[in-house]
Amino acid sequence: MKKPSRTASGRAHPAAMVQAGRARFTVLTPSLVRLEYDPTERFEGRPTLFAVRRRLPVPAMTVQRDGEVLTIQTDRLCVRYAPGPEGLGQDNLSIVVPTPAGEVRWVPGMRNTGSLGGTLRTLDECSGPAPLGDGVLSRAGWFVLDDSHAPVLTNGWIAARAADPAAVDWYFFGYGRDYETALRDLLAVAGPVPLPPRFAFGSWYSRYWPYPARDFVKIADQYRAHAFPLDVMVLDMDWHLEGWTGYTWNAKLIPDPTALLKALHARGLRVTLNLHPADGVHPHERAYPAFAEALGRNPSERQPIPFDVTDRNYMREYFRLLHHPLERQGVDFWWIDWQQERRCAVPGLDPLLWLNHLHATDAGRPGTNRRGLLLSRWAGWGNHRYPLHFSGDTHASWEVLRFQVRFTAAGGNVGATYWSHDLGGHYADERTDPELFVRWLQFGAFTAALRVHSTRSAHNDRRPWLDGPPFDEVARRAYALRYRLLPYIYTMARRTYDTGLPLVRPVYLAYPDEERAYRAEGQFLFGDDLLVAPVTQPGTGPQRVADVTVWLPPGTWCHLLTGAVHVGPVELTLSLPLDMMAVFVRAGVPVPMAPPGCLYSRQTERALHVRVHAGPAGSARCYHDDGETNAYQGGRYAWTHLEYAPLDGGAHEIHVGPLAGEPAVVPFRRDTVLELVGTAPPREVRVNERVLSPPQWVYRAGSATTLVTLRALPTRETCIIRVAAPVDASVPAG
Repeated sequence: MKKPSRTASGRAHPAAMVQAGRARFTVLTPSLVRLEYDPTERFEGRPTLFAVRRRLPVPAMTVQRDGEVLTIQTDRLCVRYAPGPEGLGQDNLSIVVPTPAGEVRWVPGMRNTGSLGGTLRTLDECSGPAPLGDGVLSRAGWFVLDDSHAPVLTNGWIAARAADPAAVDWYFFGYGRDYETALRDLLAVAGPVPLPPRFAFGSWYSRYWPYPARDFVKIADQYRAHAFPLDVMVLDMDWHLEGWTGYTWNAKLIPDPTALLKALHARGLRVTLNLHPADGVHPHERAYPAFAEALGRNPSERQPIPFDVTDRNYMREYFRLLHHPLERQGVDFWWIDWQQERRCAVPGLDPLLWLNHLHATDAGRPGTNRRGLLLSRWAGWGNHRYPLHFSGDTHASWEVLRFQVRFTAAGGNVGATYWSHDLGGHYADERTDPELFVRWLQFGAFTAALRVHSTRSAHNDRRPWLDGPPFDEVARRAYALRYRLLPYIYTMARRTYDTGLPLVRPVYLAYPDEERAYRAEGQFLFGDDLLVAPVTQPGTGPQRVADVTVWLPPGTWCHLLTGAVHVGPVELTLSLPLDMMAVFVRAGVPVPMAPPGCLYSRQTERALHVRVHAGPAGSARCYHDDGETNAYQGGRYAWTHLEYAPLDGGAHEIHVGPLAGEPAVVPFRRDTVLELVGTAPPREVRVNERVLSPPQWVYRAGSATTLVTLRALPTRETCIIRVAAPVDASVPAG
């Protein structure tokens, strides 16, 4: 299906709409139909916070009327409707969806018993598993999203829907087992998941603690001194004066905020401030007089000004007077820590969803030249457009870690792909078990953001080196692997923007016909080509060895850290010491990586490393843009094509490049390193038919890896690397 315009309006194309009496059917895609009924026939054409794009390419369909019976047929479903006075009901409306198990006939009111889960608003106070609600995906092959009471967007603002109480507005997804199409349909009408800036995928430090300014700088320096990468420094609520809500710097802790922000920026960091806006603006705030006057209040009365997210004037001054001055000082983005009751003046509106929308829009306003990043809790359908999603204040326990694995993977079923967790847990009555903390970090290395955080307690600080050996070194390896994978992660984030496929994916999304995939709740696909099964239980013995059961889907998979080869489908039980993770990569697929030793995200672009485990032929791409602005939406991006193929006679050929797209986003020449894993020592290495000699290539027997280093390689040309080496039979195979 042709990709819809991102600027399309909420009103669908007239050719996609079919009216029958008081009902209207809009065929948005071959497998997505909007179902409306309105006794007044005043059908709603304005967008909602869920459905922001309905003017999509009109799919092929046939429309027939046999008397009063309407039939709409696409290549994915068949709608039948007989107008009647009772609205849309079981007796007059049905939709037939073909599935591998046969046709499914849906009628209104039918219970969907096959839901594969969705997500939760927050994991606050979570101490174990919790029901996940519904997402778009279901083993039943269909899903109905009820948008009947959602407010509408009009003239750039939110408004209540003036609809008859009997009116309905449903979106029927009929996809059988084609789950990827279901997610594409979801984001076709709800808008894409925007691409976060590159630094957001790096390491974050956060702690609810009254740090003075010098300590923030000290912590940043400690990260480098201990060889841990860091990209984001979080200033929790003690940055402002006392109270939940605040906009005035706490001079006792931070007497010169501009100097602090400048010092952190000089160390390559971005800074976010914690924000609780629901208590409004109080007289002790420095901006109070100007804020009161701007809203027509008398500042001398010194009355608190209640927060009202639905008041256009309030929110205009909220950004202009409270946030923009802090951003001019150097604040990069905001952490909206909203925990208050969900009440506001517009019926049916979740105030957090509208607040997230306004913050994301303001962050990317003209003149800022940046992407609209924020950190906030999930606020329902449509909130995928405002990443990142803060999962909330959990307890520190193995049960929570185990649940977060399933929770994170299921989030993509509603578009919530970018979950950021308090790694290590938020609450703990005593210092968190260092084994639990390290295993949480290993999991966090394969989530949207490697962000540590904890509540205000003297015994819990999530700086990853504080527990000492062996835990600090194990944590360091997890961080290092994360940063080596940032080019792959960023490429997969672009894939999410283009296709709707989440970064963290349940296994059944790619293998819907494999029954075992539905029981693989302790593992997930990380992008297209990695599979991860985190350790979520304590180990035994001096090495803290823990067993993990992992199911590998069809194909050839290699353990990313050991090189062990397994042919799926197969179920494995791995005994993993503390320093080992269950991370697998598809054999034969080139994985774009960063050089070792990167300490902040911008360093990951300084050279391109390509790792490929010997196997069947495979290909991939590496994505490039400026990492900061929205220029990628206008075409300022590029791809490096990567291709691997085994050759007869025990040889391997790898193609790197050429660059496709906007060349200005990548240097004309770039150092490139090939890591070919799983072969015996090469007999010969050639680059574009030129024979190389050591040290241009080296062989590491311990990992059966050939490293080929190419300096200042032209990025606009194809480089063909040929390694004559048989597959290493000593590499363990499953």
